[in-house]
This record gives sequence, C-alpha cells and structure tokens, in this order.
Amino acid sequence: MADRRRSGIVGTGFIGEVHARAVRAAGGVVAAVAGRDAKSSAAAATRLRAARAASSAEELIEADDVDVIHICTPNHLHAPLTGRALAAGKHVICEKSLSTDVSSSRSLALLAASAFVTDVYAAVAGDTPDGLPPFDDGLRAAVVTDAVLTSAASGGWVEVPA
Repeated sequence: MADRRRSGIVGTGFIGEVHARAVRAAGGVVAAVAGRDAKSSAAAATRLRAARAASSAEELIEADDVDVIHICTPNHLHAPLTGRALAAGKHVICEKSLSTDVSSSRSLALLAASAFVTDVYAAVAGDTPDGLPPFDDGLRAAVVTDAVLTSAASGGWVEVPA
C-alpha cells in the first residue's frame, strides 16, 4: 500500500462528495470514482478531484491503485459491494446502513473477520451508539470485525456480534 491511503469512491452523489472531502482532509488521495455509468463517473472525477474515473464499481474495487473502497451508494447496494471489496482484499468504509437485513450483516462480519484487511467501517452520522471510534472528519464508525451495526427497520440500532 502507498504511504497515503488511495481511496476509491463508489457513488458520486452528495455522500460521495462528503467522503471525497473527508479523504483529502485526512491526508488521503481520491484515486478513482465510479458512478452509475461511464459518463457520470467522468463528470464526478472532475467534480470530486479524483485522479481518474472508473468504468464501473467492479473495476474500481479490483483496481491496483485503490487501497480503500468507500461505498456511497443506495442502501440496497451496500452489502454486495462491501462483500466484493472484502473479497478483493480492500479496506472498506461503507455509509450506513451496512446492509438492509441482519443476515447480510452477519455474512459481511464473517467475511470481514476472515479477510486480510484491517479497516472495515460502517460510517454513520449523528447520534450513534457510545464507544465507536471517531473519524478525523467527525463521522463515527463501527469496526465490523468487532460488531456490525445496521439500521433496523424500526429506525433503531441492532448490534450483531461477529
């Protein structure tokens, strides 16, 4: 891995912009971005000051010039993209919720525990459970290999032990 963490951001909307700013504020590099198609990826690369546009989320996840994958997509895509990134040996920062169901969260926790990565976070803003380590940009995070946090349908927090 490079001296500066090289981030790839999947999802180029508002939250993708927030993550791009956070990456730079923490001293990292936005190496690549992937939107829903090549045109949106190219536009986002300019807007988010990324080194390049990826042709797809899958290409970004497999890229050798990316160390950390930021999942900033609609919720239903979080679990499959996180799973693919973990399988590729990437560190992951995923916007909440990590998945849309407890079963997927458990599967991701097991995959994270067996992956050779050190950082897997479900990023959440606002009020969160106590004891979560802070990111430099003020977001709170939960380390997936210790516990998976996912928003329950009731709007509360469910802790799923790994």
